[in-house]
Amino acid sequence: DCFEKTLNLDSGIAKAWVGLGYWGDGGVVRGRSYDAKQCYEQALAHDRNDASAWLNLGIAGGGVAAGSEYRERQCYEQVLRCDAGCAKAWRYLGELGGGEVSGELYDENACYQQAELCSAGPDEAAQLDE
Repeated sequence: DCFEKTLNLDSGIAKAWVGLGYWGDGGVVRGRSYDAKQCYEQALAHDRNDASAWLNLGIAGGGVAAGSEYRERQCYEQVLRCDAGCAKAWRYLGELGGGEVSGELYDENACYQQAELCSAGPDEAAQLDE
């Protein structure tokens, strides 16, 4: 697998960790097995501003980044801190009843409205930036 080969050469590439989690559902890097959620956590250990890692960690139900536990909702809030134009994160946040983005509270309907606005624009943030 190309993501495993890349990470065995340089385990600090956040996008490769996201790819291993998303496309490979995890894998083995330097002799250690990682499931998908652990891959997203590794990605965030190397780049706390990786919106696709936050999105996928949220989809996985949340996890640990920089020693702190993040629930699903908090992951989506982090996605939107990194990329306020991510329609998927707005939709998922709406499904959870809303949340706080950049100090502003958004209820369920406001999240869905934001998702619609983002979807109407150019390409939304993908789960995996290619």
